Amino acid sequence: MSHPEPSIPANVAEVRPAWRKLLHVMVILGLVHQVVVADWMSEPWEAAESAEELLFYTLHAVVGMTVGGLVLLLALSLVRTPGMASRLWPWPAAARAALWQSGRRLLGRRADAVDEERAAKAWQGFGLLIMLTLSGTGTAIYLLDPRHDLMKAIAEVHEGAVSLLWVYLAGHVGMTVWHALQGRHLWRDMFGLRSRG
Repeated sequence: MSHPEPSIPANVAEVRPAWRKLLHVMVILGLVHQVVVADWMSEPWEAAESAEELLFYTLHAVVGMTVGGLVLLLALSLVRTPGMASRLWPWPAAARAALWQSGRRLLGRRADAVDEERAAKAWQGFGLLIMLTLSGTGTAIYLLDPRHDLMKAIAEVHEGAVSLLWVYLAGHVGMTVWHALQGRHLWRDMFGLRSRG
């Protein structure tokens, strides 16, 4: 006998406390920092050509580990939210179907009815997994000897996760803009200072 999934409150703003919004903003600022600094830093397996390159690499590593910690806190807080744990990840069939139909609609193609809440949460879970992968592999790269046998494989996973992060961000921003064009200004709830939860 199957049990119904716990429901998520219709007004999602009520389960977004101010501290979670602050975490969200801090993660965004951290990601912007990582993208900018990555162009100026030395690679960990190459000798830095200047003190600045080494400084930027150290900043990239430290901020990356910090963002990973913030993302882990964010993920744990979301999983503990009633009804969220079963909807946060992208691998259940219902979540994949919702993401597929949502993506088709975003691209202007004909789509079946979309479970927007499930699609949004599954996409959010996808982003959390990518960022945790980036932080985990980045931490390993920072701590391991550059000549370690696993360094190349870890670096390739890290670079692959960077590419997936761009896909995630494009979809995240794209859906926010799409909803704004439909009159649903979700960004106000994401970044508003007032908290109802």
